[in-house]
Amino acid sequence: MNRALARQRLNAASHHRLGAIIALLTFCLAFITYLETLCPTVYVGDSGELASVAWLMDIAHPTGYPLFSMLAKAFALAFPFGSAVLRINVFSAVCAAWAILFLFVALHRLFGSAAIAAAASLALAFSQTFWSQSVISEVYALHMMLLCAIIAVAVKAATEPDRRYLYLLWFLTGLAIANHMSTVLALPLLLALSCWQLIKNRFSWRGVAASLILFLLGCSTYIYLPVRATAPHLPGNWGDPSTLERFLFHIMGRQFSGLMFSQSARQVLINFGQYIQRTGREFAILGGLAGLIGLALWSFRRRVMLGLWLLFWFPFVFYAINYNVADVEVFFLPCHLALAFAICAGARFVLRWTQPRLRPVTILLLGLISIPALLNFHACFRATHRLGYLFARLIADTPGRHATVFTFGWSSPFVLRYVTAIEALRPGMDVRINWTVRNVAERRLGLSKSETVYYEFPSHLDNAPSRVLLPDGVLFHIQRRSAQSAPNTPPAVVEAWLSQMEDKSLWLDWLDRAVLAKVHYMLGAGYARWHDETNARRHLRAAERLGFDNAGILNNIGSVWFNEGRFAEALRLFAEASKADPGLVIALMNIASCYLKMGRYDMAISVYKSLPTDFGYPYIHVVAGDAYLKTGRYDAAIAEYLKALKEEPKLACAFNNLGTAYDALGQADKAIAAYKRAIEIDGDFASPYNNLATIALRRGRLLRAQALAMKAISVDPSLAEAYNTLGNVESILGRYETAEMLYTTAVQKGAYSAAVLNNLAVASLKLGRIQRARLLLEAALLLDPDFEKAAENLAVIEAILTQK
Repeated sequence: MNRALARQRLNAASHHRLGAIIALLTFCLAFITYLETLCPTVYVGDSGELASVAWLMDIAHPTGYPLFSMLAKAFALAFPFGSAVLRINVFSAVCAAWAILFLFVALHRLFGSAAIAAAASLALAFSQTFWSQSVISEVYALHMMLLCAIIAVAVKAATEPDRRYLYLLWFLTGLAIANHMSTVLALPLLLALSCWQLIKNRFSWRGVAASLILFLLGCSTYIYLPVRATAPHLPGNWGDPSTLERFLFHIMGRQFSGLMFSQSARQVLINFGQYIQRTGREFAILGGLAGLIGLALWSFRRRVMLGLWLLFWFPFVFYAINYNVADVEVFFLPCHLALAFAICAGARFVLRWTQPRLRPVTILLLGLISIPALLNFHACFRATHRLGYLFARLIADTPGRHATVFTFGWSSPFVLRYVTAIEALRPGMDVRINWTVRNVAERRLGLSKSETVYYEFPSHLDNAPSRVLLPDGVLFHIQRRSAQSAPNTPPAVVEAWLSQMEDKSLWLDWLDRAVLAKVHYMLGAGYARWHDETNARRHLRAAERLGFDNAGILNNIGSVWFNEGRFAEALRLFAEASKADPGLVIALMNIASCYLKMGRYDMAISVYKSLPTDFGYPYIHVVAGDAYLKTGRYDAAIAEYLKALKEEPKLACAFNNLGTAYDALGQADKAIAAYKRAIEIDGDFASPYNNLATIALRRGRLLRAQALAMKAISVDPSLAEAYNTLGNVESILGRYETAEMLYTTAVQKGAYSAAVLNNLAVASLKLGRIQRARLLLEAALLLDPDFEKAAENLAVIEAILTQK
């Protein structure tokens, strides 16, 4: 009897040692894999922000993630190797490896087989989303580590009567909520377990009170946010949660509440179908098959197990399919964790069924591990990833000492924040995230004139996408006094790096592809500014190819071609952008702008009328007003300009064009007042100076007209109409040689209209250049066959030539 007991204890000890060895090997295999595929620098998306938040100890976007901030900072200080972001990337790898170890412990205790537990754990370790979040600065590796620890402790608490496990369970849950608020979705399972323990008299009401206190103690980590928000000179203070109202708004994620449970039932079903497809990609066919076998087995034999599994899985999947966010795949991670248990159950069933035939079992176990690892390797390999860092460097490499960058996407503001705040590449650069165009307008107009204001994307607030916004280097910026400064040198280093990206084996996820498209777009815009059409077209075509379904990228490429006067090509891209995202009102607005520039005024008006009434883009009223102005419907034009000014009272271009409409109706005094108001708002806006010059010229005030036209040219030397006005002044003064030169300059700078050609012809005629005048008048009549003045002047020339 003693020998049998000793043998039993020896076998148990041997089994325990074997389990410990397999657990250690599982941990090491996962951790080494993560280190080998670790991103060496800042990744795109939230990675830059979270690395900055952890290093600087400030406030992250909702829900704040205080536990991640504190633990990542502590790890970064204890691991003194590499850059700040590399240390925090390693922290993610450590958390992910511990998550796999905790999962192994739970599976091993629940199912008994160390080999099966290791296979199922590593299947999750090498699943695409889990792996990808384990090699960058993100909260989800810590999130999964805490969830796996909660599950491991829950299994322990369910199988042993020691109430201390329940205390630990609720404390860990509070900590997990302090890292990621979605952990509350695990509460149904934990409540069911606690109630069951209470029914079995393994847990008292005093224990319930103690558990609640420990839970709140874990959640109290959120106190970090309001305390830290009161610190002076905080580098980043998202939402400023220093008051109770803002604190609750922040930790509840109210900023993103409009994305939650806002989709139709049909779309939710589509999202669920996409989740099923995504699961197949995460675990490959073999893992999915093992999971289905496990679920089927539970439905027939262990329905209590299936019920508990559903109690954990369903809240997470229901929340994720109802969350309309681009990176929704990370919200399915707890669902993948749940599936690992079903995979383990299915593999264990196959193991027992094929006990005499071990070869199929070995193949199954190796398949569970190796197939996802092989399929997902390229998708998760970040060891050579420098796209996010390169993108931030491109944007940071701007002219001006104190730039303010307004950005509208998720991919750039956070990498920008890292390179400016942590690596101090551009410490004077102010990176601001603006959620609405209205907000952009208000904040831009509130800046002082001494500041240089940059936009990562062309804005539609300043006659965009034409004239005012020009690509300078790799950015579009507001064209002010520095517009004529020498452009930057094309970044040869970036070109060399991009040539390496042509490697067909490089796998790009949707965010990588979007950022790479933006890199090509910015370079193409820069080359367009430098009048290098070959390179501009090469990069813009690459951006279009990569961003084929990205409405923002397509719209921005169209803006470049619009600025270059290629309106047909711009129209095609704006139409593609609108097709990719029918709700992108700015693309529709740009379509109307193209029709306006192409002289298709009725089409521009038609597009304008198709827009929703609450689109909130004041400049589209300016586009509509211009279309009405061109078709002679001046009252309608004035109504549109006034609508624009009601939405944005400081929109200079609306005042300028309003003045043009008043002038066309013969209301010169109102026109002058509107032009002067435009100049008050923006003293660097050239058009109102020239428009005032034309009114002064009509009133015979030649010197004032001349001064205003010269002022317009000094502000914007490319304003062709101002040269035409100056030519008119010189022609009235009888200085036809100078007038001819000015008219010629106007034509060269883009004022190729019948009126300007007629003026040039008259000056040439006065100088005795009859044949030249004749050719110019014929060209004018080709542009506008109904232009009476040109026809009359041509008749005079024909009479002169006939007499000769």
